[in-house]
Amino acid sequence: KQAVQGFVDLETIPGQIGTAILRSSDGAAFRPCTGQMTENDSEIIYQMMLEAGTILSSKNRNNDGSFSLKENEGLRRLIIGFQSVRYAASIAGDGLVYIVKSRSS
Repeated sequence: KQAVQGFVDLETIPGQIGTAILRSSDGAAFRPCTGQMTENDSEIIYQMMLEAGTILSSKNRNNDGSFSLKENEGLRRLIIGFQSVRYAASIAGDGLVYIVKSRSS
């Protein structure tokens, strides 16, 4: 992964067929989806991360209903494999969620 303008450049990852970069605080797109990654894909993966181990701990719910991160706690990476595609999602220290879609091997 290479840092470009303060965030990770997912386009350099070999074998990727689509990417998304979301804000970890609310799942909103930080950058538009690329390639075969759809907005719907990224929203579902974000929700899976929340439910699978909560990258954004419900114990850290702010008064406005948003979440804040606790350093070194919670889920940091989730890999979801289907027959034809696979998604790898990671939360980075920059407050962004990076999702890469690739073909399953």
